[in-house]
Amino acid sequence: MNGGLHDELFQWIKEANLPMPSIPKEEKVWMREYKIGSKIAKIGSPQDNMRYNLHHVYQIIDCVCIVQESEAWILEFKKEPNFEAIGQVLVYKSIFEMEEPNYEKVNMGIVSNEGHPLCEIASIVSDLGITFFKRYQPDNWDDFIRRVLEQRTFDKTIEDMIKKYRNKEG
Repeated sequence: MNGGLHDELFQWIKEANLPMPSIPKEEKVWMREYKIGSKIAKIGSPQDNMRYNLHHVYQIIDCVCIVQESEAWILEFKKEPNFEAIGQVLVYKSIFEMEEPNYEKVNMGIVSNEGHPLCEIASIVSDLGITFFKRYQPDNWDDFIRRVLEQRTFDKTIEDMIKKYRNKEG
């Protein structure tokens, strides 16, 4: 675990009232280093070996934020988002939903000091439903991502037009 950076990011999201800043802080509970995997381990892991279970079954989510007792956020902390973080929140969300089925909605987020355009673009294009929370970002960051996505939409439109034209000829 990365105590220094993780502690800083944990403090930042609480001070910034993230996620869902429109909801008052009093209606949220932030839990650091939330452990998951115990219910799966009780069912029986592939190996009845504590060392195996500690490494492969039990996991620690950097932060879980409960909003108004009905919605949960799975938050992964990174200096800079990466593809590993995307995989982590996807897996953590699945396990969390199995172990904590009482929440109406479970969201995913990656909290970082800096952003990573490829991670954000991949998440949007793939409709993964991951929100990125960045402490610092260049002024033109959102504009860059918007332009990339617009180009993708334009390219897809042209591609669809060519397919339709070819189908009419054939």
